[in-house]
Amino acid sequence: MVRPNTVASLWIGACLSPIEQLSLASFVARGNPVILYSYNPVEGVPDGVECRDAAEILPATRILQYRKGVSQALHSNAFRVELLSKTDAVWVDTDIVAHRTFAFDSPYIFAEEKDGVFGNAVFRLPATSPALRKIARPYRTGYGFPPDWPRAKRLRWMRIHLRLRYPIENWRYGRAPLHFSRKLWETGEARHALPSETFYPVLFADCARLIEPGGFDPGTLPRESHAVHLFTSRLKLLLAERYGGRVPEGSYLDRQLRAHGVEWSVPSPQDGGVPPTHAAHGTCAVS
Repeated sequence: MVRPNTVASLWIGACLSPIEQLSLASFVARGNPVILYSYNPVEGVPDGVECRDAAEILPATRILQYRKGVSQALHSNAFRVELLSKTDAVWVDTDIVAHRTFAFDSPYIFAEEKDGVFGNAVFRLPATSPALRKIARPYRTGYGFPPDWPRAKRLRWMRIHLRLRYPIENWRYGRAPLHFSRKLWETGEARHALPSETFYPVLFADCARLIEPGGFDPGTLPRESHAVHLFTSRLKLLLAERYGGRVPEGSYLDRQLRAHGVEWSVPSPQDGGVPPTHAAHGTCAVS
Protein backbone atom coordinates (compact mmCIF):
# COMPACT_ATOMS: atom_id res chain seq x y z
CA MET A 1 0.00 0.00 0.00
CA VAL A 2 1.33 3.43 -0.95
CA ARG A 3 1.86 5.75 2.00
CA PRO A 4 0.27 9.23 1.88
CA ASN A 5 2.52 11.77 0.23
CA THR A 6 3.95 14.61 2.28
CA VAL A 7 2.72 17.94 0.90
CA ALA A 8 4.47 21.24 1.46
CA SER A 9 4.07 24.92 0.72
CA LEU A 10 5.52 28.33 1.51
CA TRP A 11 3.94 31.30 3.24
CA ILE A 12 5.28 34.84 3.24
CA GLY A 13 3.31 36.99 5.64
CA ALA A 14 2.21 37.28 9.24
CA CYS A 15 -0.99 35.21 9.18
CA LEU A 16 -3.04 32.86 7.05
CA SER A 17 -6.38 33.90 5.64
CA PRO A 18 -9.35 31.49 5.77
CA ILE A 19 -8.63 30.09 2.29
CA GLU A 20 -5.09 29.05 3.24
CA GLN A 21 -6.37 27.60 6.52
CA LEU A 22 -8.98 25.62 4.58
CA SER A 23 -6.40 24.30 2.13
CA LEU A 24 -3.96 23.07 4.75
CA ALA A 25 -6.71 21.66 6.99
CA SER A 26 -8.14 19.69 4.06
CA PHE A 27 -4.84 17.84 3.60
CA VAL A 28 -4.55 17.15 7.32
CA ALA A 29 -8.08 15.72 7.26
CA ARG A 30 -7.12 13.39 4.41
CA GLY A 31 -4.15 12.03 6.32
CA ASN A 32 -1.37 13.70 4.36
CA PRO A 33 1.61 14.99 6.35
CA VAL A 34 1.65 18.77 5.79
CA ILE A 35 4.67 21.09 6.07
CA LEU A 36 4.33 24.87 5.93
CA TYR A 37 7.59 26.70 5.36
CA SER A 38 7.96 30.35 6.32
CA TYR A 39 10.69 32.86 7.09
CA ASN A 40 8.89 34.20 10.17
CA PRO A 41 6.26 32.88 12.61
CA VAL A 42 2.80 32.62 11.06
CA GLU A 43 -0.54 32.97 12.87
CA GLY A 44 -3.61 30.88 12.11
CA VAL A 45 -1.87 27.65 11.13
CA PRO A 46 -4.29 24.71 11.47
CA ASP A 47 -3.62 21.92 13.96
CA GLY A 48 -1.63 19.07 12.49
CA VAL A 49 0.51 21.24 10.20
CA GLU A 50 4.27 21.16 10.78
CA CYS A 51 5.88 24.59 10.57
CA ARG A 52 9.47 24.75 9.35
CA ASP A 53 12.05 27.39 8.53
CA ALA A 54 11.99 28.22 4.81
CA ALA A 55 15.70 29.01 4.96
CA GLU A 56 16.29 25.23 5.11
CA ILE A 57 15.22 25.16 1.47
CA LEU A 58 16.03 28.64 0.15
CA PRO A 59 17.77 31.30 2.26
CA ALA A 60 16.18 34.67 1.57
CA THR A 61 18.51 37.63 1.65
CA ARG A 62 15.65 39.31 -0.22
CA ILE A 63 12.21 38.19 -1.36
CA LEU A 64 12.12 37.93 -5.15
CA GLN A 65 9.34 39.91 -6.80
CA TYR A 66 8.25 40.73 -10.30
CA ARG A 67 8.98 44.38 -11.09
CA LYS A 68 5.44 44.94 -12.32
CA GLY A 69 3.09 44.32 -9.40
CA VAL A 70 3.62 43.28 -5.80
CA SER A 71 3.15 39.52 -6.09
CA GLN A 72 5.73 37.32 -4.38
CA ALA A 73 4.98 34.47 -6.77
CA LEU A 74 8.47 34.78 -8.28
CA HIS A 75 10.00 33.82 -4.94
CA SER A 76 7.46 31.03 -4.66
CA ASN A 77 8.62 29.62 -7.99
CA ALA A 78 12.26 29.74 -6.93
CA PHE A 79 11.38 28.10 -3.63
CA ARG A 80 9.34 25.27 -5.12
CA VAL A 81 12.08 24.16 -7.52
CA GLU A 82 14.54 24.04 -4.62
CA LEU A 83 12.00 22.13 -2.54
CA LEU A 84 11.69 19.52 -5.28
CA SER A 85 15.47 19.33 -5.61
CA LYS A 86 16.01 18.73 -1.89
CA THR A 87 12.96 16.75 -0.70
CA ASP A 88 10.40 14.26 -1.98
CA ALA A 89 7.48 16.42 -0.85
CA VAL A 90 4.68 17.42 -3.22
CA TRP A 91 4.44 21.16 -3.66
CA VAL A 92 0.87 22.44 -3.22
CA ASP A 93 -0.38 26.00 -3.48
CA THR A 94 -2.31 27.01 -0.40
CA ASP A 95 -5.54 27.38 -2.35
CA ILE A 96 -5.74 23.69 -3.22
CA VAL A 97 -8.53 21.85 -1.38
CA ALA A 98 -7.93 18.11 -1.04
CA HIS A 99 -10.86 15.76 -1.61
CA ARG A 100 -8.89 12.51 -1.63
CA THR A 101 -5.70 11.45 0.07
CA PHE A 102 -2.62 12.13 -2.03
CA ALA A 103 -0.95 8.71 -2.22
CA PHE A 104 0.76 8.70 -5.58
CA ASP A 105 3.55 6.20 -6.13
CA SER A 106 5.11 8.01 -9.09
CA PRO A 107 7.83 10.61 -8.51
CA TYR A 108 6.04 12.67 -11.18
CA ILE A 109 2.96 14.42 -9.82
CA PHE A 110 1.48 17.14 -12.02
CA ALA A 111 -1.50 17.50 -14.33
CA GLU A 112 -2.40 19.27 -17.51
CA GLU A 113 -4.51 22.32 -16.82
CA LYS A 114 -5.43 23.39 -20.33
CA ASP A 115 -4.17 23.11 -23.91
CA GLY A 116 -0.86 21.41 -23.18
CA VAL A 117 0.04 23.67 -20.27
CA PHE A 118 0.60 21.93 -16.95
CA GLY A 119 -0.52 23.53 -13.74
CA ASN A 120 2.15 24.03 -11.10
CA ALA A 121 -0.26 24.45 -8.19
CA VAL A 122 0.31 20.74 -7.44
CA PHE A 123 3.76 19.69 -8.55
CA ARG A 124 6.48 17.17 -7.96
CA LEU A 125 9.37 15.98 -10.09
CA PRO A 126 12.20 13.67 -9.07
CA ALA A 127 15.38 15.46 -8.02
CA THR A 128 17.15 13.84 -10.98
CA SER A 129 14.65 15.18 -13.52
CA PRO A 130 16.25 16.86 -16.56
CA ALA A 131 13.21 19.14 -16.77
CA LEU A 132 13.66 20.23 -13.16
CA ARG A 133 17.23 21.32 -13.88
CA LYS A 134 16.04 23.34 -16.87
CA ILE A 135 13.13 24.83 -14.91
CA ALA A 136 15.43 25.84 -12.05
CA ARG A 137 18.09 27.55 -14.17
CA PRO A 138 16.54 31.05 -14.50
CA TYR A 139 15.54 31.09 -10.83
CA ARG A 140 19.05 30.17 -9.76
CA THR A 141 20.87 32.52 -12.11
CA GLY A 142 18.33 35.33 -12.11
CA TYR A 143 18.25 35.40 -15.90
CA GLY A 144 16.25 33.82 -18.70
CA PHE A 145 14.00 34.92 -21.52
CA PRO A 146 10.23 34.67 -20.98
CA PRO A 147 8.89 31.32 -22.21
CA ASP A 148 6.40 32.98 -24.57
CA TRP A 149 9.05 35.00 -26.42
CA PRO A 150 9.85 33.59 -29.88
CA ARG A 151 13.47 33.45 -31.04
CA ALA A 152 13.13 36.57 -33.20
CA LYS A 153 11.95 38.65 -30.25
CA ARG A 154 14.83 37.41 -28.10
CA LEU A 155 17.39 38.32 -30.77
CA ARG A 156 15.80 41.76 -31.27
CA TRP A 157 15.94 42.44 -27.51
CA MET A 158 19.62 41.48 -27.38
CA ARG A 159 20.46 43.78 -30.31
CA ILE A 160 18.63 46.73 -28.79
CA HIS A 161 19.93 46.34 -25.26
CA LEU A 162 23.38 44.95 -26.11
CA ARG A 163 22.87 42.29 -23.47
CA LEU A 164 22.64 38.51 -23.68
CA ARG A 165 20.70 37.93 -20.48
CA TYR A 166 17.17 38.99 -19.53
CA PRO A 167 16.33 39.48 -15.81
CA ILE A 168 13.53 37.19 -14.69
CA GLU A 169 12.13 40.00 -12.50
CA ASN A 170 10.94 41.48 -15.80
CA TRP A 171 8.82 38.44 -16.69
CA ARG A 172 5.11 39.06 -16.76
CA TYR A 173 3.20 37.56 -13.86
CA GLY A 174 1.63 34.18 -14.62
CA ARG A 175 4.29 32.84 -17.01
CA ALA A 176 5.67 30.13 -14.69
CA PRO A 177 3.26 27.34 -15.73
CA LEU A 178 4.23 27.90 -19.36
CA HIS A 179 7.94 27.86 -18.42
CA PHE A 180 7.51 24.63 -16.48
CA SER A 181 5.50 23.09 -19.31
CA ARG A 182 7.97 23.98 -22.06
CA LYS A 183 10.76 22.21 -20.20
CA LEU A 184 8.63 19.13 -19.58
CA TRP A 185 7.80 18.90 -23.28
CA GLU A 186 11.45 19.48 -24.26
CA THR A 187 12.70 16.58 -22.14
CA GLY A 188 9.86 14.20 -22.92
CA GLU A 189 8.72 14.14 -19.30
CA ALA A 190 5.33 15.58 -20.23
CA ARG A 191 4.28 11.98 -20.81
CA HIS A 192 4.02 11.57 -17.03
CA ALA A 193 1.20 14.11 -16.73
CA LEU A 194 -1.96 13.10 -14.91
CA PRO A 195 -5.42 13.92 -16.33
CA SER A 196 -6.59 17.49 -15.89
CA GLU A 197 -9.42 16.36 -13.61
CA THR A 198 -6.90 15.11 -11.03
CA PHE A 199 -6.23 18.58 -9.65
CA TYR A 200 -8.12 20.99 -11.91
CA PRO A 201 -11.71 19.77 -12.30
CA VAL A 202 -12.76 23.43 -12.22
CA LEU A 203 -10.74 25.73 -14.46
CA PHE A 204 -9.89 29.38 -13.89
CA ALA A 205 -12.57 30.58 -16.31
CA ASP A 206 -15.24 28.67 -14.36
CA CYS A 207 -14.12 29.35 -10.79
CA ALA A 208 -17.15 31.56 -10.08
CA ARG A 209 -19.05 28.27 -9.72
CA LEU A 210 -17.17 27.69 -6.47
CA ILE A 211 -18.88 30.63 -4.76
CA GLU A 212 -22.33 30.38 -6.33
CA PRO A 213 -24.99 28.61 -4.22
CA GLY A 214 -25.41 25.21 -5.80
CA GLY A 215 -22.83 26.10 -8.44
CA PHE A 216 -20.53 23.14 -7.85
CA ASP A 217 -21.17 19.83 -6.13
CA PRO A 218 -18.00 17.91 -5.16
CA GLY A 219 -20.11 14.77 -5.21
CA THR A 220 -19.94 14.97 -9.01
CA LEU A 221 -16.14 14.83 -9.07
CA PRO A 222 -14.70 12.04 -11.24
CA ARG A 223 -12.95 9.18 -9.46
CA GLU A 224 -9.51 10.46 -10.50
CA SER A 225 -10.12 13.93 -9.00
CA HIS A 226 -8.09 14.47 -5.84
CA ALA A 227 -8.43 18.20 -5.33
CA VAL A 228 -10.00 21.49 -6.39
CA HIS A 229 -8.01 24.64 -7.15
CA LEU A 230 -9.66 27.76 -5.73
CA PHE A 231 -7.69 30.39 -7.70
CA THR A 232 -7.56 32.65 -4.66
CA SER A 233 -6.98 36.04 -6.23
CA ARG A 234 -9.78 35.65 -8.75
CA LEU A 235 -12.14 34.12 -6.21
CA LYS A 236 -11.63 36.93 -3.68
CA LEU A 237 -12.22 39.57 -6.32
CA LEU A 238 -15.45 37.84 -7.36
CA LEU A 239 -16.57 37.64 -3.74
CA ALA A 240 -15.92 41.35 -3.28
CA GLU A 241 -17.66 42.36 -6.50
CA ARG A 242 -20.72 40.13 -6.17
CA TYR A 243 -21.22 39.44 -2.48
CA GLY A 244 -19.48 42.24 -0.57
CA GLY A 245 -16.69 39.92 0.47
CA ARG A 246 -19.05 37.40 2.10
CA VAL A 247 -19.20 33.73 1.16
CA PRO A 248 -22.72 32.81 -0.03
CA GLU A 249 -24.42 30.15 2.04
CA GLY A 250 -24.74 26.86 0.22
CA SER A 251 -21.81 27.50 -2.10
CA TYR A 252 -18.96 25.01 -2.50
CA LEU A 253 -16.62 27.35 -0.60
CA ASP A 254 -19.13 27.78 2.22
CA ARG A 255 -19.59 24.02 2.60
CA GLN A 256 -15.85 23.37 2.63
CA LEU A 257 -15.18 26.07 5.21
CA ARG A 258 -17.86 24.60 7.47
CA ALA A 259 -16.64 21.03 6.96
CA HIS A 260 -13.14 21.95 8.09
CA GLY A 261 -14.13 24.32 10.89
CA VAL A 262 -12.72 27.46 9.28
CA GLU A 263 -14.45 30.78 9.94
CA TRP A 264 -14.63 33.28 7.09
CA SER A 265 -13.76 36.88 7.95
CA VAL A 266 -15.29 39.70 5.91
CA PRO A 267 -12.70 42.31 4.86
CA SER A 268 -12.80 45.65 6.62
CA PRO A 269 -13.87 48.88 4.87
CA GLN A 270 -10.23 50.03 5.02
CA ASP A 271 -9.41 47.23 2.59
CA GLY A 272 -11.93 48.54 0.11
CA GLY A 273 -14.02 45.42 0.57
CA VAL A 274 -11.35 43.23 -1.01
CA PRO A 275 -9.58 40.63 1.11
CA PRO A 276 -5.76 40.54 0.89
CA THR A 277 -4.34 39.28 -2.39
CA HIS A 278 -0.84 38.08 -3.28
CA ALA A 279 0.91 40.93 -1.46
CA ALA A 280 -0.47 39.74 1.86
CA HIS A 281 -1.02 36.04 1.44
CA GLY A 282 2.33 35.49 -0.09
CA THR A 283 2.98 32.68 -2.44
CA CYS A 284 -0.16 30.66 -2.50
CA ALA A 285 -1.66 31.20 -5.89
CA VAL A 286 -0.84 31.14 -9.57
CA SER A 287 2.70 31.92 -10.49
